[in-house]
Amino acid sequence: MNPSHTNSLKLAGFHFSFDALKNAADELISADMHQELAEQKEILDTIIDQHVEREMQPDRNIRIAFLKFKAAYRNGDLEESLSDRTLMRRLSYCPAFYYDGYPLIIEDEGETQALLTHLDKNWKDSYIIGLFSSMIQSWECENRNAFNYLRTFILQKISEYKGNRHSILRLQQHLRFYEKDSGAFELGQELFSNGIGPLLAPEYLGLPRRWLEYEYFSQILSVYFEKGEENRETRYHQIFRILEIHPSKTTAKRILSKMILELHQDPDDSLREEVKRLAFSRIGDPAFEAFWMPPTTFTEQEKAETEEARIILNGWITAQFISVFFEVCITDERRKAFWLDYSKTITHFRVIGTSGMLQVLRQDHRVANFLETRFQVLGGRSASKSAIMMRMNKYTLIEFSDTGFAFYAYRHDNPHCPSLNAVYTGLEELRDASMPIISISDGILLDETTDEGRLRHANQWEAPFRQFLEKHVLGTFVN
Repeated sequence: MNPSHTNSLKLAGFHFSFDALKNAADELISADMHQELAEQKEILDTIIDQHVEREMQPDRNIRIAFLKFKAAYRNGDLEESLSDRTLMRRLSYCPAFYYDGYPLIIEDEGETQALLTHLDKNWKDSYIIGLFSSMIQSWECENRNAFNYLRTFILQKISEYKGNRHSILRLQQHLRFYEKDSGAFELGQELFSNGIGPLLAPEYLGLPRRWLEYEYFSQILSVYFEKGEENRETRYHQIFRILEIHPSKTTAKRILSKMILELHQDPDDSLREEVKRLAFSRIGDPAFEAFWMPPTTFTEQEKAETEEARIILNGWITAQFISVFFEVCITDERRKAFWLDYSKTITHFRVIGTSGMLQVLRQDHRVANFLETRFQVLGGRSASKSAIMMRMNKYTLIEFSDTGFAFYAYRHDNPHCPSLNAVYTGLEELRDASMPIISISDGILLDETTDEGRLRHANQWEAPFRQFLEKHVLGTFVN
């Protein structure tokens, strides 16, 4: 301050203090007003987030853009057919869009390149969000050439962006998590280190919460499963919640396989039942290997885990059906105990019975969820006649509820061997009366040379049955 002004103020009796002014300024905004400002800022942040959500929400006409692209690509006239500006924005959401059995654009390298080239010629920054969402939706796409072409293209557009749109600036902040295939895994590690659960992963990246259903977030669940809560039940149920809104079959194979392997080593009956139900409904019957085929994006370890989990799950289901079959369809504890010993070597099975028997089994929670692919209904009303067909190695083995039908062992190269995929009207269709009766006496297999035929459940039948299975069916018998 000018000294002459200071002297004048003193003569006028006015005293000025910078420290006093500073202290007064600190008290201009009361504690209540600070609180009110914080609340208003929170409301403003919510409005911004809602705006970002709307900005990242594609409109409902993506299907039209998708079909127009497919037709234009087929006819070779993209420039003429796809010039409308509104249509162009919709096209940015099309690479991972699925409609009515059409192949995804991202599954075809030529289509992917054509679409991106067309958008690049008519580029608007408004295309960034659509292409980015397509990238993380198809994060584990099997056509890696097409996917990498999309990823390189969109990440370059994001890094070159010079505007001020909040949503795209957030993408720029987190580019390191998208630049390589392991980016999602690294994000999972960072979230875990910061104590952030997988449900909050989209928000951590500045993305809409509903995007948690996209493939990108699969590996995050894998990290959380392996490093998460010490309380296993809590960890499992948190992942179950995410799987409810994350429809990817790839994720189901990755995570449920890990759960099956863990529960096989350290059983928990309630968790095992839930994992078994989810695996059967989300992936499919483990007896059919095609359902459980691991994607090419899996590591060698993940591929091995998936196959091992499939075999274990199939064994669980087989053991349960054997228990129920010999408790409900037949009351025979000896046969139940015998076949439970071999449940791990049974690769597929099918129960054949009447509609009455099916209704009875539907009341048993152990097998109710698996009856659709494991039970075939015969004609008639009686609930007393049934059979279980089991595939073991190169044989089909059949146990009948009627002990008079004995036990049949068919080689697969036998033209009369019943098929587990055929439809039968009566149990007699499963019997070939011309097959030899394999001799047993006093718990000994007398006929060791006959490799298929009928065996009777007489006296101490378990030992000769076991001898027959291990010699002919499994090839493990040692004298």
